[in-house]
Amino acid sequence: MRSALDLKKLEDVRRVINQIQDAVDDKKMCSYLSESAIKTLLESGKEVIYVGTGSAGSRIYIDSGRLYTPVGDGDLRQGIGKRVQDNFRKLFGIVSDDLEITF
Repeated sequence: MRSALDLKKLEDVRRVINQIQDAVDDKKMCSYLSESAIKTLLESGKEVIYVGTGSAGSRIYIDSGRLYTPVGDGDLRQGIGKRVQDNFRKLFGIVSDDLEITF
């Protein structure tokens, strides 16, 4: 991801973001990022990937070399946020309670 962002290659960034979204949102409940959202990411280094229900507990934030997902009580009660968070940890090999990686 870092390489795609550094090289400002829209299609490479799209592919990486879609792969992350597919792995974390295994039920495919949200749409992929639009081209304008990917351009915003390339320009600012910040964007949001919607997964699960897309509510606060089911989002992956990209912010200047960090990917993280917050813990949302509502989604956790419904079980959706827990699934999203477990998939996030599995994708990035996180064994702790952390929900953040740097790249």
